[in-house]
Amino acid sequence: MSSENFRVFFGRFKVIGFQLFLLAFFLEVFSFIVLKSKFLPDVYEASGVNSPKHLLNQGADWRSEEMPWGAWHKIDYVDRHSKTCFDVEYVSNNIGARDNVDYPGDFGKSSIVLLGDSFAEGWGLDHQDTLSSYLQGISRRKVFNLGSAHTFGPLQYYLVYKNFAPLLPHSTLVIGFLPSNDFTDNDPQFISQFGSHRYRPYANPRSDGEGYDIIYPSDSIKRSSITRNGFTRFISDTTIRSNAIKLYRNIKILRQNPVTPASSRVPSYFSGTEDQQRAAVNYLDNIIKFAKDKIGVKNIILLSIPVISDFNYSLTPHNIKYKEPLWRTHYKIMSQKLNHFHYVDGLGLVDKLKADGIEPGSMFLQCDGHWSPLGSRLTAGLIADYLK
Repeated sequence: MSSENFRVFFGRFKVIGFQLFLLAFFLEVFSFIVLKSKFLPDVYEASGVNSPKHLLNQGADWRSEEMPWGAWHKIDYVDRHSKTCFDVEYVSNNIGARDNVDYPGDFGKSSIVLLGDSFAEGWGLDHQDTLSSYLQGISRRKVFNLGSAHTFGPLQYYLVYKNFAPLLPHSTLVIGFLPSNDFTDNDPQFISQFGSHRYRPYANPRSDGEGYDIIYPSDSIKRSSITRNGFTRFISDTTIRSNAIKLYRNIKILRQNPVTPASSRVPSYFSGTEDQQRAAVNYLDNIIKFAKDKIGVKNIILLSIPVISDFNYSLTPHNIKYKEPLWRTHYKIMSQKLNHFHYVDGLGLVDKLKADGIEPGSMFLQCDGHWSPLGSRLTAGLIADYLK
Protein backbone atom coordinates (compact mmCIF):
# COMPACT_ATOMS: atom_id res chain seq x y z
CA MET A 1 0.00 0.00 0.00
CA SER A 2 1.45 3.35 -1.05
CA SER A 3 1.85 6.16 1.45
CA GLU A 4 -0.91 8.11 -0.32
CA ASN A 5 -3.33 5.20 -0.13
CA PHE A 6 -2.41 4.67 3.51
CA ARG A 7 -3.18 8.30 4.34
CA VAL A 8 -6.57 8.01 2.62
CA PHE A 9 -7.34 4.76 4.47
CA PHE A 10 -6.24 6.18 7.79
CA GLY A 11 -8.30 9.32 7.20
CA ARG A 12 -11.41 7.26 6.53
CA PHE A 13 -10.68 5.13 9.58
CA LYS A 14 -10.51 8.23 11.79
CA VAL A 15 -13.80 9.51 10.38
CA ILE A 16 -15.54 6.19 10.94
CA GLY A 17 -14.01 5.89 14.39
CA PHE A 18 -15.21 9.38 15.31
CA GLN A 19 -18.69 8.58 13.99
CA LEU A 20 -18.81 5.39 16.06
CA PHE A 21 -17.67 7.34 19.11
CA LEU A 22 -20.46 9.89 18.59
CA LEU A 23 -23.01 7.09 18.12
CA ALA A 24 -21.86 5.33 21.31
CA PHE A 25 -21.90 8.64 23.20
CA PHE A 26 -25.42 9.41 21.94
CA LEU A 27 -26.66 5.94 22.91
CA GLU A 28 -25.14 6.29 26.38
CA VAL A 29 -26.75 9.69 26.97
CA PHE A 30 -30.10 8.58 25.54
CA SER A 31 -30.09 5.37 27.64
CA PHE A 32 -29.16 7.31 30.77
CA ILE A 33 -32.07 9.71 30.23
CA VAL A 34 -34.55 6.86 29.61
CA LEU A 35 -33.43 4.95 32.70
CA LYS A 36 -33.43 8.00 34.99
CA SER A 37 -36.75 9.29 33.67
CA LYS A 38 -38.43 5.99 34.71
CA PHE A 39 -40.03 5.86 31.25
CA LEU A 40 -39.24 2.16 31.44
CA PRO A 41 -39.01 0.28 34.76
CA ASP A 42 -35.37 -0.31 35.69
CA VAL A 43 -35.64 -4.02 36.45
CA TYR A 44 -32.01 -4.29 37.54
CA GLU A 45 -32.21 -1.35 39.94
CA ALA A 46 -35.52 -2.57 41.37
CA SER A 47 -34.08 -6.03 42.02
CA GLY A 48 -31.05 -4.69 43.88
CA VAL A 49 -28.55 -5.03 41.05
CA ASN A 50 -26.80 -1.75 40.35
CA SER A 51 -23.08 -2.51 40.22
CA PRO A 52 -20.73 -5.04 38.60
CA LYS A 53 -20.26 -6.62 42.03
CA HIS A 54 -23.90 -7.71 42.02
CA LEU A 55 -23.58 -9.30 38.58
CA LEU A 56 -20.33 -11.02 39.49
CA ASN A 57 -21.90 -12.47 42.66
CA GLN A 58 -25.32 -13.64 41.57
CA GLY A 59 -25.37 -16.81 43.66
CA ALA A 60 -25.52 -18.81 40.42
CA ASP A 61 -22.05 -20.36 40.38
CA TRP A 62 -23.02 -23.17 42.75
CA ARG A 63 -26.06 -24.15 40.70
CA SER A 64 -26.28 -27.04 38.24
CA GLU A 65 -29.03 -28.48 36.08
CA GLU A 66 -28.31 -32.12 35.35
CA MET A 67 -30.32 -34.10 37.91
CA PRO A 68 -33.77 -35.57 37.04
CA TRP A 69 -35.36 -32.69 38.97
CA GLY A 70 -33.30 -30.10 37.12
CA ALA A 71 -32.01 -27.30 39.35
CA TRP A 72 -29.69 -28.34 42.15
CA HIS A 73 -26.36 -27.38 43.73
CA LYS A 74 -22.83 -28.49 43.02
CA ILE A 75 -21.38 -30.75 45.69
CA ASP A 76 -19.19 -29.18 48.42
CA TYR A 77 -19.31 -25.71 46.91
CA VAL A 78 -19.11 -22.18 48.29
CA ASP A 79 -20.74 -19.27 46.45
CA ARG A 80 -21.51 -15.62 47.11
CA HIS A 81 -24.72 -13.73 46.40
CA SER A 82 -24.91 -9.96 46.71
CA LYS A 83 -27.52 -7.28 46.07
CA THR A 84 -28.07 -3.82 47.51
CA CYS A 85 -29.90 -5.29 50.53
CA PHE A 86 -27.82 -8.40 51.24
CA ASP A 87 -24.42 -9.99 50.77
CA VAL A 88 -24.38 -13.65 51.78
CA GLU A 89 -22.48 -16.89 51.33
CA TYR A 90 -24.03 -20.17 50.20
CA VAL A 91 -22.46 -23.51 51.15
CA SER A 92 -23.49 -26.92 49.83
CA ASN A 93 -22.62 -30.30 51.32
CA ASN A 94 -21.80 -33.81 50.13
CA ILE A 95 -25.17 -34.31 48.38
CA GLY A 96 -25.51 -30.77 47.07
CA ALA A 97 -27.95 -29.58 49.75
CA ARG A 98 -27.53 -26.17 51.34
CA ASP A 99 -25.93 -27.02 54.67
CA ASN A 100 -22.56 -26.79 56.36
CA VAL A 101 -22.65 -30.43 57.51
CA ASP A 102 -22.76 -33.64 55.48
CA TYR A 103 -25.82 -35.90 55.17
CA PRO A 104 -27.07 -38.25 56.47
CA GLY A 105 -24.79 -38.02 59.51
CA ASP A 106 -25.71 -39.41 62.90
CA PHE A 107 -28.64 -37.15 63.75
CA GLY A 108 -31.24 -39.70 64.84
CA LYS A 109 -34.47 -40.95 63.30
CA SER A 110 -36.56 -38.06 64.61
CA SER A 111 -34.93 -35.60 62.21
CA ILE A 112 -36.89 -33.30 59.87
CA VAL A 113 -36.77 -32.94 56.09
CA LEU A 114 -37.55 -29.54 54.58
CA LEU A 115 -38.74 -29.39 50.95
CA GLY A 116 -39.36 -26.33 48.85
CA ASP A 117 -37.95 -23.73 46.51
CA SER A 118 -35.85 -20.61 47.08
CA PHE A 119 -37.67 -19.77 50.33
CA ALA A 120 -36.72 -23.16 51.78
CA GLU A 121 -33.20 -22.93 50.36
CA GLY A 122 -32.71 -19.59 52.11
CA TRP A 123 -32.26 -17.20 49.17
CA GLY A 124 -30.56 -13.98 50.29
CA LEU A 125 -30.13 -15.17 53.87
CA ASP A 126 -27.12 -16.12 55.95
CA HIS A 127 -27.18 -19.76 57.03
CA GLN A 128 -28.29 -18.95 60.58
CA ASP A 129 -31.30 -16.99 59.27
CA THR A 130 -32.72 -19.70 57.02
CA LEU A 131 -36.00 -21.48 57.79
CA SER A 132 -34.13 -24.76 58.28
CA SER A 133 -31.83 -23.20 60.90
CA TYR A 134 -34.72 -21.63 62.81
CA LEU A 135 -36.70 -24.89 62.73
CA GLN A 136 -33.63 -26.75 63.93
CA GLY A 137 -33.22 -24.34 66.83
CA ILE A 138 -36.89 -24.57 67.81
CA SER A 139 -37.18 -28.36 67.56
CA ARG A 140 -33.63 -29.23 68.67
CA ARG A 141 -33.64 -31.80 65.90
CA LYS A 142 -31.65 -31.93 62.71
CA VAL A 143 -33.34 -30.38 59.68
CA PHE A 144 -32.23 -31.73 56.30
CA ASN A 145 -32.64 -28.88 53.82
CA LEU A 146 -33.70 -30.15 50.37
CA GLY A 147 -34.84 -26.75 49.10
CA SER A 148 -33.56 -25.30 45.84
CA ALA A 149 -34.03 -22.11 43.88
CA HIS A 150 -33.98 -21.60 40.08
CA THR A 151 -37.66 -22.18 39.20
CA PHE A 152 -38.25 -25.20 41.42
CA GLY A 153 -41.82 -26.47 41.71
CA PRO A 154 -43.96 -29.28 43.20
CA LEU A 155 -43.00 -31.86 40.58
CA GLN A 156 -39.34 -31.20 41.42
CA TYR A 157 -40.06 -31.40 45.16
CA TYR A 158 -41.49 -34.84 44.50
CA LEU A 159 -38.50 -36.05 42.47
CA VAL A 160 -35.86 -34.73 44.86
CA TYR A 161 -37.72 -36.20 47.85
CA LYS A 162 -38.04 -39.64 46.23
CA ASN A 163 -34.31 -39.59 45.54
CA PHE A 164 -33.03 -38.49 48.95
CA ALA A 165 -35.76 -39.42 51.47
CA PRO A 166 -34.71 -43.10 51.78
CA LEU A 167 -31.19 -41.94 52.68
CA LEU A 168 -32.19 -39.45 55.38
CA PRO A 169 -33.78 -40.91 58.55
CA HIS A 170 -36.63 -38.56 59.53
CA SER A 171 -40.01 -38.63 61.22
CA THR A 172 -41.26 -35.20 60.13
CA LEU A 173 -41.58 -33.64 56.68
CA VAL A 174 -42.14 -29.92 56.09
CA ILE A 175 -43.16 -28.86 52.56
CA GLY A 176 -42.98 -25.18 51.67
CA PHE A 177 -45.53 -24.42 48.95
CA LEU A 178 -45.24 -21.04 47.20
CA PRO A 179 -48.42 -20.20 45.22
CA SER A 180 -46.64 -17.17 43.75
CA ASN A 181 -44.84 -19.38 41.22
CA ASP A 182 -45.44 -23.04 42.10
CA PHE A 183 -48.43 -23.13 39.76
CA THR A 184 -46.30 -22.16 36.76
CA ASP A 185 -42.90 -23.70 37.55
CA ASN A 186 -43.83 -27.09 36.05
CA ASP A 187 -46.45 -25.98 33.53
CA PRO A 188 -45.25 -27.01 30.03
CA GLN A 189 -46.88 -23.88 28.58
CA PHE A 190 -44.00 -21.95 30.15
CA ILE A 191 -41.19 -23.94 28.51
CA SER A 192 -40.39 -21.19 26.03
CA GLN A 193 -40.39 -18.53 28.75
CA PHE A 194 -38.05 -20.48 31.02
CA GLY A 195 -35.88 -21.51 28.07
CA SER A 196 -36.24 -24.70 26.06
CA HIS A 197 -32.55 -25.54 26.57
CA ARG A 198 -32.99 -25.82 30.32
CA TYR A 199 -32.98 -29.40 31.60
CA ARG A 200 -35.98 -29.39 33.92
CA PRO A 201 -39.17 -31.51 34.23
CA TYR A 202 -42.71 -30.45 33.38
CA ALA A 203 -46.06 -32.01 34.28
CA ASN A 204 -47.84 -32.73 31.02
CA PRO A 205 -51.53 -33.71 31.49
CA ARG A 206 -52.48 -36.99 29.82
CA SER A 207 -55.05 -36.90 27.04
CA ASP A 208 -57.45 -39.09 29.03
CA GLY A 209 -57.32 -36.65 31.94
CA GLU A 210 -55.91 -39.34 34.26
CA GLY A 211 -52.70 -38.05 35.74
CA TYR A 212 -49.58 -36.46 34.26
CA ASP A 213 -46.56 -37.49 32.26
CA ILE A 214 -43.16 -36.08 33.21
CA ILE A 215 -41.57 -34.51 30.15
CA TYR A 216 -38.37 -32.61 29.41
CA PRO A 217 -37.91 -30.10 26.56
CA SER A 218 -36.68 -31.93 23.46
CA ASP A 219 -33.65 -29.64 23.08
CA SER A 220 -32.81 -29.38 26.78
CA ILE A 221 -29.17 -29.73 27.80
CA LYS A 222 -27.86 -31.13 31.08
CA ARG A 223 -25.40 -28.68 32.57
CA SER A 224 -23.01 -29.17 35.46
CA SER A 225 -22.85 -25.38 35.69
CA ILE A 226 -25.44 -22.80 34.63
CA THR A 227 -23.03 -19.86 34.39
CA ARG A 228 -20.66 -18.85 31.64
CA ASN A 229 -16.94 -18.98 32.28
CA GLY A 230 -13.88 -16.95 31.40
CA PHE A 231 -13.63 -13.80 29.32
CA THR A 232 -17.21 -13.98 27.95
CA ARG A 233 -18.65 -13.89 31.44
CA PHE A 234 -16.32 -11.08 32.53
CA ILE A 235 -17.41 -8.90 29.60
CA SER A 236 -21.08 -9.72 30.19
CA ASP A 237 -20.91 -8.95 33.90
CA THR A 238 -18.96 -5.70 33.69
CA THR A 239 -21.02 -4.18 30.87
CA ILE A 240 -23.59 -3.12 33.45
CA ARG A 241 -21.43 0.03 33.62
CA SER A 242 -22.84 0.87 30.18
CA ASN A 243 -26.28 2.52 30.30
CA ALA A 244 -26.96 1.35 26.74
CA ILE A 245 -26.31 -2.29 27.61
CA LYS A 246 -28.34 -1.92 30.80
CA LEU A 247 -31.27 -0.44 28.86
CA TYR A 248 -31.07 -3.26 26.30
CA ARG A 249 -31.12 -5.90 29.05
CA ASN A 250 -34.09 -4.22 30.74
CA ILE A 251 -36.05 -4.16 27.48
CA LYS A 252 -35.24 -7.83 26.90
CA ILE A 253 -36.45 -8.80 30.39
CA LEU A 254 -39.60 -6.68 30.11
CA ARG A 255 -40.50 -8.25 26.77
CA GLN A 256 -40.30 -11.71 28.34
CA ASN A 257 -41.97 -10.72 31.63
CA PRO A 258 -44.19 -7.66 31.25
CA VAL A 259 -44.63 -5.61 34.42
CA THR A 260 -48.28 -5.06 35.35
CA PRO A 261 -49.52 -2.28 37.64
CA ALA A 262 -49.47 -3.26 41.30
CA SER A 263 -53.19 -2.55 41.59
CA SER A 264 -53.98 -5.19 38.97
CA ARG A 265 -51.89 -7.98 40.44
CA VAL A 266 -53.93 -10.90 41.72
CA PRO A 267 -52.84 -12.17 45.17
CA SER A 268 -50.72 -15.25 44.59
CA TYR A 269 -53.07 -17.55 46.52
CA PHE A 270 -55.65 -16.98 43.76
CA SER A 271 -53.29 -16.82 40.79
CA GLY A 272 -53.30 -20.40 39.55
CA THR A 273 -55.68 -21.66 36.91
CA GLU A 274 -57.73 -24.71 37.81
CA ASP A 275 -55.48 -26.93 35.68
CA GLN A 276 -52.34 -25.53 37.29
CA GLN A 277 -53.78 -26.02 40.76
CA ARG A 278 -54.71 -29.64 40.01
CA ALA A 279 -51.20 -30.37 38.74
CA ALA A 280 -49.62 -28.86 41.86
CA VAL A 281 -52.00 -30.75 44.14
CA ASN A 282 -51.24 -33.98 42.27
CA TYR A 283 -47.52 -33.84 43.07
CA LEU A 284 -47.93 -32.50 46.59
CA ASP A 285 -50.32 -35.40 47.28
CA ASN A 286 -47.78 -37.81 45.77
CA ILE A 287 -45.14 -36.50 48.19
CA ILE A 288 -47.48 -36.89 51.16
CA LYS A 289 -48.44 -40.44 50.14
CA PHE A 290 -44.82 -41.47 49.47
CA ALA A 291 -43.67 -40.03 52.79
CA LYS A 292 -46.37 -41.88 54.74
CA ASP A 293 -46.44 -45.20 52.87
CA LYS A 294 -42.84 -45.69 51.74
CA ILE A 295 -40.77 -43.80 54.31
CA GLY A 296 -43.02 -44.14 57.33
CA VAL A 297 -43.10 -40.44 58.16
CA LYS A 298 -45.48 -39.80 61.04
CA ASN A 299 -45.86 -36.04 60.79
CA ILE A 300 -46.27 -34.12 57.52
CA ILE A 301 -46.68 -30.33 57.43
CA LEU A 302 -47.65 -28.38 54.32
CA LEU A 303 -46.85 -24.68 54.68
CA SER A 304 -48.33 -22.26 52.16
CA ILE A 305 -46.04 -19.24 51.80
CA PRO A 306 -47.71 -15.87 51.18
CA VAL A 307 -45.96 -13.02 49.38
CA ILE A 308 -46.58 -9.34 50.01
CA SER A 309 -49.67 -9.20 47.75
CA ASP A 310 -51.34 -11.89 49.89
CA PHE A 311 -50.65 -10.00 53.12
CA ASN A 312 -51.88 -6.74 51.60
CA TYR A 313 -55.09 -8.43 50.46
CA SER A 314 -55.67 -9.84 53.96
CA LEU A 315 -54.76 -6.70 55.89
CA THR A 316 -56.37 -3.93 53.85
CA PRO A 317 -60.02 -3.25 52.94
CA HIS A 318 -60.90 -4.20 49.36
CA ASN A 319 -63.92 -4.66 47.17
CA ILE A 320 -62.62 -7.64 45.21
CA LYS A 321 -63.68 -11.03 46.55
CA TYR A 322 -61.86 -14.03 45.14
CA LYS A 323 -63.26 -17.54 45.17
CA GLU A 324 -61.57 -19.83 47.65
CA PRO A 325 -58.93 -21.71 45.59
CA LEU A 326 -59.42 -25.44 45.24
CA TRP A 327 -55.90 -26.23 46.47
CA ARG A 328 -56.48 -24.53 49.82
CA THR A 329 -59.90 -26.14 50.27
CA HIS A 330 -58.34 -29.51 49.48
CA TYR A 331 -55.64 -29.21 52.14
CA LYS A 332 -57.90 -27.76 54.79
CA ILE A 333 -60.17 -30.80 54.42
CA MET A 334 -57.22 -33.20 54.34
CA SER A 335 -55.81 -31.60 57.50
CA GLN A 336 -59.08 -32.30 59.29
CA LYS A 337 -59.29 -35.90 58.15
CA LEU A 338 -55.70 -37.14 58.57
CA ASN A 339 -53.91 -37.30 61.91
CA HIS A 340 -50.47 -37.34 60.29
CA PHE A 341 -51.05 -34.29 58.07
CA HIS A 342 -51.26 -30.60 58.97
CA TYR A 343 -51.90 -27.68 56.65
CA VAL A 344 -50.32 -24.48 57.99
CA ASP A 345 -51.35 -21.28 56.22
CA GLY A 346 -48.60 -18.66 56.27
CA LEU A 347 -51.32 -16.03 56.42
CA GLY A 348 -51.83 -17.18 59.99
CA LEU A 349 -49.22 -14.51 60.80
CA VAL A 350 -51.70 -11.74 59.95
CA ASP A 351 -53.01 -11.49 63.53
CA LYS A 352 -49.49 -11.40 64.94
CA LEU A 353 -48.47 -8.68 62.52
CA LYS A 354 -51.47 -6.61 63.57
CA ALA A 355 -50.94 -7.19 67.28
CA ASP A 356 -47.23 -6.36 67.18
CA GLY A 357 -47.57 -3.48 64.73
CA ILE A 358 -45.29 -5.16 62.21
CA GLU A 359 -45.44 -3.99 58.62
CA PRO A 360 -45.76 -6.99 56.23
CA GLY A 361 -43.02 -5.50 54.06
CA SER A 362 -40.47 -5.98 56.84
CA MET A 363 -40.89 -9.75 56.45
CA PHE A 364 -39.26 -9.53 53.03
CA LEU A 365 -35.90 -8.31 51.74
CA GLN A 366 -36.31 -4.71 50.55
CA CYS A 367 -34.62 -5.27 47.19
CA ASP A 368 -36.04 -8.76 46.74
CA GLY A 369 -39.28 -10.66 47.26
CA HIS A 370 -37.82 -13.36 49.52
CA TRP A 371 -37.98 -13.58 53.29
CA SER A 372 -35.93 -11.28 55.43
CA PRO A 373 -34.48 -12.84 58.60
CA LEU A 374 -37.64 -11.64 60.38
CA GLY A 375 -39.93 -13.33 57.85
CA SER A 376 -38.02 -16.57 58.12
CA ARG A 377 -38.05 -16.48 61.93
CA LEU A 378 -41.76 -15.65 62.24
CA THR A 379 -42.68 -18.40 59.78
CA ALA A 380 -40.63 -20.93 61.73
CA GLY A 381 -42.52 -19.90 64.86
CA LEU A 382 -45.82 -20.47 63.06
CA ILE A 383 -44.81 -24.06 62.34
CA ALA A 384 -43.38 -24.73 65.80
CA ASP A 385 -46.57 -26.11 67.36
CA TYR A 386 -46.79 -28.80 64.67
CA LEU A 387 -43.24 -30.15 65.14
CA LYS A 388 -44.18 -33.21 67.16
